[in-house]
Amino acid sequence: MKEFMPLPKIGEIILNDFMEPLNLSVNELASKINVAPAVISQLLYGETQMTFDLSQRLGQLYELQDDSYFMRLQQALNERVLTESNPTELKPALA
Repeated sequence: MKEFMPLPKIGEIILNDFMEPLNLSVNELASKINVAPAVISQLLYGETQMTFDLSQRLGQLYELQDDSYFMRLQQALNERVLTESNPTELKPALA
């Protein structure tokens, strides 16, 4: 069976790559994108996944060209989880 690197959660990526470099706390980030701090905390602790609305808010805050960047990142992580958990079921059938 193929070995994979441990897959980060979307919250880890946001914390390590987007919050810590700017020294943003949960409350500061929440305030900047006009959401409740609990929304950010739940995302960081893996209690919820990215939503389209949150992805747009974060994309605008970080001035990304693609406001759906975080949503697409969440989708890619979800797809990798599926691939790692059951790779044989996802292979196309040969006709």
